[in-house]
Amino acid sequence: MMLKKRDVGRYLQPNVHIFYLMKYKRFLLNLVSVLLLLILVENAFASQSDTSAIKFGDLQWQTIRINNAIAMFIIEHGYGYPVESVMLSTPVMQASLPKGDIDVSMEMWRYNIIDWYNEVISKGTVLDLGTLFETATEGWYVPRYVVEGDAERGIMPMAPDLVSVFDLPKYKSLFKDPENPDKGLFLNAIMGWKASEISRVKLHAYGLADDFNIMEPGTTPALDTAIVSAYKKGQPILAYYWEPTWLMGGYDMIQLKEPEHTKACWAQIQKILDNDLPLSKVTQKAGCAFPNYAITKGVYAGLKERAPEIVAFLEKMNVGTVPLNKTAAYMEKEEVEAEQAARWFFENYPDKWRSWLPENIVVRVEKTLAQPELEKDSHQLSDYYNFPTFIKIPLAQWTDDLVKWLIEEWDEAFEVIGNILLRPLLLLERLLVGIPWFLIIIAITVIAWRWGGWQLSFWSVGGLLLIGMLGLWVPAMSTLAIVIAATLLAVFIGVPVGIAMSQSDWFERMTRPMLDMMQTMPSFVYLIPTLMLFGLGKVPALISTVVYAIPPVTRFTNLGIRQVPTQMLEAGHAFGSTTGQLLFKVQLPLAMPTIMAGVNQTVMMALSMVVICSMIGAGGLGNEVLIGINQLKVGRGFTGGIAIVILAIIIDRLTQAFVTKQQQTLKKG
Repeated sequence: MMLKKRDVGRYLQPNVHIFYLMKYKRFLLNLVSVLLLLILVENAFASQSDTSAIKFGDLQWQTIRINNAIAMFIIEHGYGYPVESVMLSTPVMQASLPKGDIDVSMEMWRYNIIDWYNEVISKGTVLDLGTLFETATEGWYVPRYVVEGDAERGIMPMAPDLVSVFDLPKYKSLFKDPENPDKGLFLNAIMGWKASEISRVKLHAYGLADDFNIMEPGTTPALDTAIVSAYKKGQPILAYYWEPTWLMGGYDMIQLKEPEHTKACWAQIQKILDNDLPLSKVTQKAGCAFPNYAITKGVYAGLKERAPEIVAFLEKMNVGTVPLNKTAAYMEKEEVEAEQAARWFFENYPDKWRSWLPENIVVRVEKTLAQPELEKDSHQLSDYYNFPTFIKIPLAQWTDDLVKWLIEEWDEAFEVIGNILLRPLLLLERLLVGIPWFLIIIAITVIAWRWGGWQLSFWSVGGLLLIGMLGLWVPAMSTLAIVIAATLLAVFIGVPVGIAMSQSDWFERMTRPMLDMMQTMPSFVYLIPTLMLFGLGKVPALISTVVYAIPPVTRFTNLGIRQVPTQMLEAGHAFGSTTGQLLFKVQLPLAMPTIMAGVNQTVMMALSMVVICSMIGAGGLGNEVLIGINQLKVGRGFTGGIAIVILAIIIDRLTQAFVTKQQQTLKKG
């Protein structure tokens, strides 16, 4: 293949780099040695300073951050202990607190983790230090405008008679499930939470199972985003939630009435959760409200010996439901951090927090509060080393404003786009799930044999049979449907863009940074705007997957066409071929193996989004992994992971075999 002048530099550049590396090898080795020494020294000092720090678990919701900030301020400035906040999830907290990897979990919603709670309390590895606030409420909520309307926003009442859960059958069409319009949709608690299992039981007990489908988000932010998005659009939504929280303080929601909570009802629910009674046998006896209970504080048992005065303080600490609600409302309204909200609490409830502390500690805390800002750590660098705060690009605010504008002005357009994408995706999923399993295995066997021979055929059949024997055939087909749909859409968009890049150096230079951003941006970032614009479900999962998976097929299409030998193009020109004829009859056929290699990478990247997309209601094999994580069920998570790996290997080997077959065909031609 002849090199163009512009390509010579690309091939020579690595050799130039190697020359300079060899020339300055000793200098680079010395520099690396110094850097390693500095890192070791820093780690030594860090480990020395952090060993005594009292670590608080940040479970990533607003009220726990407020309570953490209040307690950490008092411990640091009153008692003189260093403190640290560790961001983690509920399952990680459950694994970390009994071992002392974190010291304090300020909010123990024990009914959602009751099995773990009973185990660690009985073993004595975790201490329950009593009430933090008196009342925690869980239930099923709808926005107030659904029942009463909102004159200010021009919203008429949609369900004026909706008072209790028993009124829901009349309004199932109001809460329509986009994936099954004949039923309503109930947005359940987080996948794997005990509350989600209880809500499933209650849905049957209230006779709603035939009228409503359930969707379970994988994370609290996904649930929050779905509710907030619907609220801002003025759309009806039926969801599980709890309070006190910032969302309940910031958005006007109504809790639907349920039969009063009783021990007999809860015992009936527990029988079903323990598999002593099948879900099909549920009666109205298992239908009642969640219990209202106090939220308590939990600490690692070893903290009592290490810092008994801190444990004594935390035992007395009781923020209260009303003060916590007001502090959370202040934090949301003023858009401040938890540390500023904690200061607001200190200023507005002085008698409450002073009652927790000895007089000498009160004096120290008040002395620090009298200062305009928190004292800086002694090891913090001078402000001369910090970037000037007045030079700031408000990119976050611009992005929020853009999404808000899109929701307000283009909501109907996004709904149409969502429906257009959803219908073929559901059709494909129902096709894969509806076809008998053995027919799919036979089809894969034939394809594998034609492309890769009997060995590939044998291992593909074995892998698919193993997925079926693991009991994950239907989730695997749901996952495969999303992967196929995302790949087709990515190819439909990516190949034309790659062709355009190959025909124009200017367009390539403009497009490459966008592809770099799409490929390196954390995949979670895609979920935020797609959730706001399309809500929970398969559509935002599909769009997020496509955005993440487009770059490989686009890059490889561009690369494949540019690598077509110049002699072939010159021959085409000599025979009078037009630009279009050269593209479709010379360049694309010769570039096809490279393009298919890009398709292979696109498929793999689409499959890598499986678990992430399950967090926003995509379903499939990702649900198995997510439930395993949220419930600390290693076996279930591992089984789901194995099924994903098997599916990935089969798809990878099939696409590679197809590429190899294409290359062999070209060589023969």
